[in-house]
Amino acid sequence: MRFKKAIREYQIANPDHILLEDTVALSPYTLHGYDEPGALQKVLIGKDEGGDKDPQDVASRSTIVGSLERVTIFRMYVEDEEKKCNLLAIWEREKNA
Repeated sequence: MRFKKAIREYQIANPDHILLEDTVALSPYTLHGYDEPGALQKVLIGKDEGGDKDPQDVASRSTIVGSLERVTIFRMYVEDEEKKCNLLAIWEREKNA
């Protein structure tokens, strides 16, 4: 990615600027078992007219919820507004290149 390369060059040119970065995977909706810690994130809906007796997870009933995908994002943290503006300028330059 051009942005990450530009950030590396920025760090070399500005070794006194502290930049922290990470990458995280986010999931808008995740299936969990009943005994798992994330079970409270599970959304169950009652029986439908088709005769389902047990509550079903909303992801199995909704094509919209079922199609939600996990995304990976890259985050950067800086110590002040000036450095933030520098990084945003690099982002805009690389995004439009």
